[in-house]
Amino acid sequence: MLHLEYKAVFFFKRAGNKRFSSLGVLLAGLIAFNATYAQRPIFRHYSTPEGLSSTEAYMVMQDSQGYIWISTDHGVSRFDGYEFKTFTTDDGLNGNTVFGTYEDYRGRIWFFTFEAGLSYYKNGEIINFLKDTLMENWDGVSVPFSMHVNRGDTIWLGVRHTDYPRQYVKVFPDGTFVKDSVNSKEQSGFIRRFKDGGYFMSGYPLVEGQETLLNLIDESGKARALKAEICAPHFNYHTDFTSFLKPNGNILFVNNGVLREWEKDSVRELVRFKKSTNLGLLEDKKQNVWIALALGGVMVYRNGNFEQAPQVWLEDKLVSWITEDAEGGIWITTLDDGVYYTPSVEVLAMSNTEFFGKGRLLDFAGKGDTLLVIVKNGMAARLVYQSDSLPDILVKQLFSQNITGILWPERGNAYITGWHENKSQFGFLNQKDFTLKHYPSREDILSRIDSANIYMGPTGITSELDRQTSEELYEIRSTRMHNWRSMYRDKDDLWLGGMSRLWRYSISRDTLEIYKPEEELLKGRVTDIDKAGHCLLLATSGRGLVIVDSNEVWNISSRDGLPGTICNDICVDQKGDIWLSTNKGISRVSGLHKSARLFSIRNYDFLASTISQRVKKIYLMDSVVWALSDDGIIYFNYKNVGLSKPPPVYIHGFEVNHKEINGGNKKIFNWEENNIDISFAGLSYQSVKKLRYKYRMLGLDTAWNYTTQTNVIYPKLGAGRYEFQVYAQNTEGIWSTAKAKRKFIILAPWWKRRWFIISEIVIVFLILAGIGYFYWQRQRKKSETENKMNQLKLQALQAQMNPHFIFNVLGAIQSFIVAKDTVAAQEYLASFASLVRSTLNHSVKGWVPLEEEIRLLKIYLKLEEMRFELPFIYRFEIDERLDVNVVNIPTMLLQPFIENSIIHGISPAKKQGSLHISIKQQGGNLKCTITDNGVGRQRSNLKPNAEEKIHRSLGVNITDERIKLLKSKSDKEPPITYVDLKDERDNTSGTKVIVILPYKLIPSDSLKNK
Repeated sequence: MLHLEYKAVFFFKRAGNKRFSSLGVLLAGLIAFNATYAQRPIFRHYSTPEGLSSTEAYMVMQDSQGYIWISTDHGVSRFDGYEFKTFTTDDGLNGNTVFGTYEDYRGRIWFFTFEAGLSYYKNGEIINFLKDTLMENWDGVSVPFSMHVNRGDTIWLGVRHTDYPRQYVKVFPDGTFVKDSVNSKEQSGFIRRFKDGGYFMSGYPLVEGQETLLNLIDESGKARALKAEICAPHFNYHTDFTSFLKPNGNILFVNNGVLREWEKDSVRELVRFKKSTNLGLLEDKKQNVWIALALGGVMVYRNGNFEQAPQVWLEDKLVSWITEDAEGGIWITTLDDGVYYTPSVEVLAMSNTEFFGKGRLLDFAGKGDTLLVIVKNGMAARLVYQSDSLPDILVKQLFSQNITGILWPERGNAYITGWHENKSQFGFLNQKDFTLKHYPSREDILSRIDSANIYMGPTGITSELDRQTSEELYEIRSTRMHNWRSMYRDKDDLWLGGMSRLWRYSISRDTLEIYKPEEELLKGRVTDIDKAGHCLLLATSGRGLVIVDSNEVWNISSRDGLPGTICNDICVDQKGDIWLSTNKGISRVSGLHKSARLFSIRNYDFLASTISQRVKKIYLMDSVVWALSDDGIIYFNYKNVGLSKPPPVYIHGFEVNHKEINGGNKKIFNWEENNIDISFAGLSYQSVKKLRYKYRMLGLDTAWNYTTQTNVIYPKLGAGRYEFQVYAQNTEGIWSTAKAKRKFIILAPWWKRRWFIISEIVIVFLILAGIGYFYWQRQRKKSETENKMNQLKLQALQAQMNPHFIFNVLGAIQSFIVAKDTVAAQEYLASFASLVRSTLNHSVKGWVPLEEEIRLLKIYLKLEEMRFELPFIYRFEIDERLDVNVVNIPTMLLQPFIENSIIHGISPAKKQGSLHISIKQQGGNLKCTITDNGVGRQRSNLKPNAEEKIHRSLGVNITDERIKLLKSKSDKEPPITYVDLKDERDNTSGTKVIVILPYKLIPSDSLKNK
């Protein structure tokens, strides 16, 4: 227990209302500490308020995934750093009094209980194993307390029995079991499985005179017995036995209150314990040997040095077990007060209640290997620290009231300001004898001492005093009231950190100004100022570490990895690394002095439980970091505190529509099962609920999201394939090397699934195809009917036109016969017969080759020339680009226009007639031009007789009908244009008719047939 020997001398001297001219009243109370027991690691305490199932804990184990399992008398609790999950008989355990846990090579977590049964945890379920068989075949009460499972699934089990203190059995995979014998001797003991695959077993004689053996048994069951003559004398068969295999192959074991080490063929005694029974033994990664004393806490031999006195912690606790986790943290179970955890034995703490009563720690200052600590209640302490040893501590009362400031200049002793008898005091503290010399009190109130010299900063005034005489060298006064929070002297400039601004005072010019008043990063409280290289460093309350580099101002904040943005103090070490004290621990910024924008951050957040996480000030003593908080002081050698491992991360909860889905077998969900709640945890017990996570849901987005929460809810996911991924980051900025992931599928509703959509498309296509086919058939029939009707109309029109032409021709033949001109009549009749034959051949056709049409027109013109005996000439002009054998045109469509030109134009003119017929290609049509030198349309229309009107009307109407039919058939209307020709005197000189006709090309096979 902490032992304090008080040696105190009190004396008071009052001076009334007069100013103190000397130190005045001193309290010289010296307190001597037994430092061996006063300083301890920082322990976190876990008990029932934190969720542990019971305060009576028997054993603690970390499994291969990183979870912590704690065996208690009320079930077994699993801890992930956030919460405890307790398993009891309601979850499948065969008993709630769980003495121990064990993980086999298959990852099964075994539990052995008071009820003698075995059960194990796998994939979220607890499976009962042979409880009834074991209970029926074992006489009395048998309690398993240690085990090993080899790769053949044979269980080596150590039990307690009512008839014998220990019993050792072997349980086979089929459930049968036997008491095993090694070297023909009944064996029993506490089974320890080692990293090499073997396990260690102690023994005792069943028959008087038998030898007691220690056996190292491998996976195949072969035993290697340690020499009996070495082992036998050292065992008491009625006491507990614990052992531990060291990395060098030696075995540490405790029996009968003695710690021994077996090495090759010899056993040497290390330590004898004066009290209590040993229940746990551990050598951690730093070679510290931990011994659990059931009635005396935990004893630690640092670095395995048994020559030095051990450190004893938790000495008033009934310690039952000790385990080291993968991060180097130590877990200690107790039989009366739950579980204790320390992240590192390299970090030691001194609480203010143990050293300074109830006073709040105010400030400290260091010089070499000495640290001065002041307390608000007027006490001060001097700590002298030598490497690898606990510090020597002296505590003294310096003022009757509060101490307000302390400074340790580069040379000389410390300056301290404080209050005594309601007056401010300023003293010079001699570090050797720890005495205080008094300086005359100042009229103003001392509020701050800082920097290499002494700056006394009452409201609105800052002064620099001479270190020897305490006389003012200069004074800064302002019309505004200021409360300087920090100061730094940089050559001619004095930087002052205020409540809301950074100020710069030029000593040579005696000017005071706000530095960069418009800069947002400088608008806030500046709590400390220092310099690294050419960069001015500002600790701020709310903006992290602000760096002023030439004219550039930027900051390092929580976005860059700092645990918080409230910084209280800055300390720059010899390497140029920047140490920050924050409200959430300590941080080190490295590399800033080399490249401003390239830096790394490591956070030291060991502070928890007994020590406040708000670090007000830090001091570096070589590689030892001292940190001051409201509740105490911690210190550690940062070179001995290694980087932690990447934290593993697991998905341990998957809820669909608020229903837990156990295991990962179900991966396909219906469309209405779309409310997904995923919980996860990164396992880092040093970071203690401060892990940071990045996650994403592939299938929904690809960007990473960041959070400190341990669950994510997707309230309404759509149909698709998804993969949830998550990484964890501990407080040192180290990310998980492997992500945790969960794949699943949400099906679309049946009306949105592919088969239904395809069916819909097929059905709609078939319906549309049926409608289209019906419509096409209807249109085809309609088109065929219309084509037949148009064909018949064309034929009928041709039949109407042909009688009109025949009538004229027959009249001409009749006139030849009356005139008895038989030669002309025969010639005329032959030409007419040829024309009629060709007309009959083409009467059923709508289109004829252009060559054939020209031949017919020439026959017609010859007949008209013979009939009228008119002196007219005619000529054809055919476009050279046209192949008259390939181009088809509507048959006999030009004949009515030629007939009109002859009969109504040339014939009445009584002069040499001229007829010019031109056929040229114009785009996709033929431009046909019929030009005559007749009397023109106006004269030909003067008083025609009735017969002529009928003939002219009939020919024009027939032609118009044919053009309309051609339009409906080819969807192209051939326009007809009449042009009246005039001579130089504006007299009528003829008529031009322009007809635009469509044409077709004869297929090549038709030409071949032809």
